[in-house]
Amino acid sequence: MHSYKIGKFDMKIPCEKQTLTLMWCILECLFFSGYLNGWLWMQQILTEDGYYIEPCNISVSSTLIENERVNNMLKQPFTMKHKGRTVKCVYKKVVKVVSVDEYARLENESAKREKDMNKGAPGNALDCSEQENKLEFVYVVVLIIRNIIMLPLGIFLDVYGSSRTRIIAMCCTAFGSLTMLFSSNAYPWLILPALLMLGVSGALILLTDLQVSNLFGSRRYTVMSVFVGAYFSGGIVIFFMKLTKATGVTLQTSFMFTTIGIVPVLISTIAMLPRSRIPWPLPAEYGKSRRMNHAEDKYAKAKAWQRRISVGNKKKNDLSEFWETIKTKMFIFCVIWFSLHSLKIWLFDMTVDIQIRNIGISDTEGYISLYAMILLLSLPMSPLIGIIMDWNKKQVTVQHHVLQMKNIFIAICVHLCIAILSSVTSLFSNVHLQVLSFILVAMEKVALHATLFAFLTHVHFPSEHFGKLVGTVISVSGGTLILQFPLKLLIHQGASDKTIYVHVILLVIVLLSGCHPLSLWYHCRTGSINNSAEIAEQESPLTVVLMESIMKKPDECDNNTPADGVDKMTDAEATKLQITDL
Repeated sequence: MHSYKIGKFDMKIPCEKQTLTLMWCILECLFFSGYLNGWLWMQQILTEDGYYIEPCNISVSSTLIENERVNNMLKQPFTMKHKGRTVKCVYKKVVKVVSVDEYARLENESAKREKDMNKGAPGNALDCSEQENKLEFVYVVVLIIRNIIMLPLGIFLDVYGSSRTRIIAMCCTAFGSLTMLFSSNAYPWLILPALLMLGVSGALILLTDLQVSNLFGSRRYTVMSVFVGAYFSGGIVIFFMKLTKATGVTLQTSFMFTTIGIVPVLISTIAMLPRSRIPWPLPAEYGKSRRMNHAEDKYAKAKAWQRRISVGNKKKNDLSEFWETIKTKMFIFCVIWFSLHSLKIWLFDMTVDIQIRNIGISDTEGYISLYAMILLLSLPMSPLIGIIMDWNKKQVTVQHHVLQMKNIFIAICVHLCIAILSSVTSLFSNVHLQVLSFILVAMEKVALHATLFAFLTHVHFPSEHFGKLVGTVISVSGGTLILQFPLKLLIHQGASDKTIYVHVILLVIVLLSGCHPLSLWYHCRTGSINNSAEIAEQESPLTVVLMESIMKKPDECDNNTPADGVDKMTDAEATKLQITDL
């Protein structure tokens, strides 16, 4: 058993099951939710396989064409005139014996000649900007569509709960993996629906796993940040695909094995996660029903009945309360803040190769791989931002929910400083500063999403609208991503001398996003942070009646008589009021 103190409740949850659920969900986020975060490696694989190679006016590598022509020439006989008469002839290979040193010299000269040809030939598949632009366009379209449809998916999460939402995630994983299985350079358009389905499934798995952090009380935001870090380290799966491709395993075969991701997600959906959601604040009797005696069990079910009635009254005004929430200044500034930073981060990912070329480095693949490797460090870096939000200063004069929001404000300020530093380092054409910007952007991604989820899961916002609130923020950011097209056009039209203007624009965007931390600081200073859980209990008059009439604790009752009001419920009625149904 392990004890956590949450407000005035002292929670006792089995440590073994809690740890198992945590580790299982981290592995889910790491291996089955972050396929899109490995796009830098995915793009290299798709380029080598010849996806969208038609604009380059070449179907296969020039070396393969030459080898096939020579082989056909050696196999087929031909006729020629010899000493005044026509004879049938064939080509014959001549073997020449050379020393090992001479053979090595010839191989090096041949490899160098082929490398120079690949770099210089504009129509070669290894250096085709049209193919690269086409793949990047597909990736951006996938991101925009994935983000926009997060609002209806968030509504589905709030209405139907975690289990049914994860069923949708499993279906998307299966559909995306099987679509990638049938894709090829002849049908390159199949990668768009495949990556879209994989991106949707990854986002849903992350959103449904975030509720596990509610079981950890004072370490709640740290666990939440670890989930986000595991999500952004999910590119390790694509990295393994790239390694196995060098051994002869095709991309289609690798995605065929990713369909097994349905199995662990299904196990956690059935055995570990509740049907709807894990509530926050966590009720005192949560997870203890199997260790209660009869009177305590009746009391817990009556409490669940009261809570269910309260939640039912709130759901009648579901949309009205949601509209009131998104009209608040704090939420509007949050949407602006997240949208601007998302635009800055994804534009950085799409132009990282251009920044490296501006330094004077022609071989960009090595530095792009370095940036992709740094992104894998998101998981070990993620607990740092969570520790900041879980920091307990023990201020007696400040309410607990206000203190939590102040910690979130500090974490958002830290993220803003990281974003400003990454924007400044990108302004200079220096290799070391560019590598530093890679590290800062990796930290910025984790801090941005971790603080967003911590902010929207705070008790200031009603928990039954979490899916809709997150969906609204991400959907607006998806629309904002369209702005990266004119910015990329400015980069390509102006070549290397105009990229400085784009970096200046991004720096201004980051500074404008400071409206959200300023708004949050003002609300914390004026004490405008609410506790939606306490308001929900006080706004219903039926709650007061229940508290006074039927909610006697078992130890306050007579030993021989059950608690007042509890005996009025039948066992069948009480069974329907389990806490997991909330």
